[in-house]
Amino acid sequence: MTFPQTMVIDEVIATSPARSTRQQWFRDYTAAYGEYVGYASYAADALQLLVDAVQQGGSTMRSTVRTTLEFLHIDGFTGPLSLLPDDHSAVMPQSLALLVVRGGRWRLAD
Repeated sequence: MTFPQTMVIDEVIATSPARSTRQQWFRDYTAAYGEYVGYASYAADALQLLVDAVQQGGSTMRSTVRTTLEFLHIDGFTGPLSLLPDDHSAVMPQSLALLVVRGGRWRLAD
């Protein structure tokens, strides 16, 4: 399966402050909720994108938030995210990893 590295963040070597932050978020999330739900990091990133759009746009007006969102770039819990007017998926290719199930859990593919 192709999915953001967050699903297997405990296997990823923290070579940057962003990866260290993702690992800490994963540990905090699993400590609070028992297990990681694959879409939790998307929800956290969506909220961060909205907060950043309001702060950068200086308004909560829908049109301002939308316009600001379309040019935001963040290093989120899911990985690097970039919204563009013609691409609203935000997930950048370097955020994704190929995963396989081994021993009853998701692992990085070799």
